[in-house]
Amino acid sequence: MHILFIMDELKRLKPRYDSSLFLVKECYRRGHSTWFADTPDIFSETQDVFAQARPITPSRFPRESNPLKSGHAYRLGKACTQNLLEFDLILIRKEPPFDLNYVYMTYLLERVAPRVVISNHPRGIRNTNEKLGCLVFSKWMPKTLATSQIALIEDFQAALEKDIVLKPLDQKGGIGIQRIAWKSKQLSKILRQMTCGETRMIMAQEFIETGERARDKRITLLGGKVLWMFEKRAAKKNFLTNLDQGGEAFSTALTAQDEKLLDDIRPYLKSQGLHLVGLDVMGGKLIDLNVTCPGGFVEAIPLYPKQRLIAPWADSLEDQVSQFQKSLKSLRSRAHNQDKAERAQSLL
Repeated sequence: MHILFIMDELKRLKPRYDSSLFLVKECYRRGHSTWFADTPDIFSETQDVFAQARPITPSRFPRESNPLKSGHAYRLGKACTQNLLEFDLILIRKEPPFDLNYVYMTYLLERVAPRVVISNHPRGIRNTNEKLGCLVFSKWMPKTLATSQIALIEDFQAALEKDIVLKPLDQKGGIGIQRIAWKSKQLSKILRQMTCGETRMIMAQEFIETGERARDKRITLLGGKVLWMFEKRAAKKNFLTNLDQGGEAFSTALTAQDEKLLDDIRPYLKSQGLHLVGLDVMGGKLIDLNVTCPGGFVEAIPLYPKQRLIAPWADSLEDQVSQFQKSLKSLRSRAHNQDKAERAQSLL
C-alpha cells in the first residue's frame, strides 16, 4: 500500500512515546510505502488535491515488547508532489491545538474521501471536538456548561455549590485545565484570562470526586471494538490524570456502566467514520472523546505483554483498504455493465 501520514513535524514529537511513529514502523515493516506530510503540505489546484510528501523510513526499529527502552529513529526523504488519489490510505495524526488551516485541510481531504480510505474521516474529526463532541452523549456527562460568558460560569458554580473544572476547547494532555474551588476569590480573574475577556468559549464542568488520588479510564476502540484500556491515576497533589501531566497507567476492566456507554456511542462513531477513538471516562462519566490523534499505545503495551497492540491497528487498516477497494471495483463493474446495457438499448 501507498500510505500518507499527516502528522506534526518530527522534531515536535516524542519518538519513544508517539503512537503514530510506531504505526509508521509497523507499516514499513510490512512492506508498505510510508510517506509524511504536515498541514501546510496539503493543497488543492482546481479539482485535484495534492501533498508535498516526503518518504519516511525507520532507521532504527524499536521492539514493541519494550518500546520505552529501545526508542525510535526516522529519516525523511526529499519532498515530491503527489496527487492524494495516488495513495491507498491517508492517516490524519495531527495533535491539538488546531487552527483554521487544519479545518481547511479537512475540507480538502473530504474531497478525496470517496476514493481513498482516510482514518479518521475528516468530516468526523471536524464534527467531533474532543470536548464538545461529548455533548452528543450528554446523559453520560457530568454537569457541563460551554460558554465565553463569565457570569454564566459564576452562576453555574453557584448552583452546584462545589468545585468545578475549567477546560480550553482546543488543547491536549491537560494543558490549560484548572480546578476552581467553591467560593474561590480567583474565579473571575481566571475566567477573564481563559475566555480572553469573554471572546473565547471554554467548558466548565462539575468536579468529579474519585478518591484521594484522581483517576479516570482510557478506553480505546478500534472499529467499534475495545482494543485496550487502562486507568490513569494522577500524581500526588495533582488533580490531572493525563500522562503528560505525570499521571500513571494501570490495568483496569470495563464495568457494566462502561459497556452501556460503549453501546450508546458506537453507532455515532461508525456514522462519522471514526475508526480509532479514545474515550476518557471518570466516575462513570464521559469527559473526553479523543478522535484527532488517539494515543497511549506505548503506555498500554507493558500492561498487555501477551498482545501486540500496534499490529491489530495495522491489520484493521489493511482490512479497511481491502474492503474499500473491493467496493470501488464492484461499483465500477456495475456502472460499466449499466453503460453497456444502455448502449445496447440505444441500438434497438
